[in-house]
Amino acid sequence: MSSYREEKIMSKPSRRPNRDAIKRQRRDRKKAQKALRKRQKSQGLVTQNKASMSNRKCEYETVEQEEAARVDARMALLCANLALFCESHVEYSQSA
Repeated sequence: MSSYREEKIMSKPSRRPNRDAIKRQRRDRKKAQKALRKRQKSQGLVTQNKASMSNRKCEYETVEQEEAARVDARMALLCANLALFCESHVEYSQSA
């Protein structure tokens, strides 16, 4: 007689690619993109530039602009919550 643990075996192996397969797919994709850009360039077509990440961490130019935006965001949240609180307080006081 088999125990419960022996019967509890996964029915299908994982189809998720392992690390080597992911690296191989990435390498193949980059190679195909490079070949496409080369072919487009030889045909005289304008190729798209590769998307690059921005070198900045924040969209604001100065610390003061960032602080002002944070204060505005906090005020908007406070106003929204205050409005909800006032509405519920008015309903409560009318029902009492």
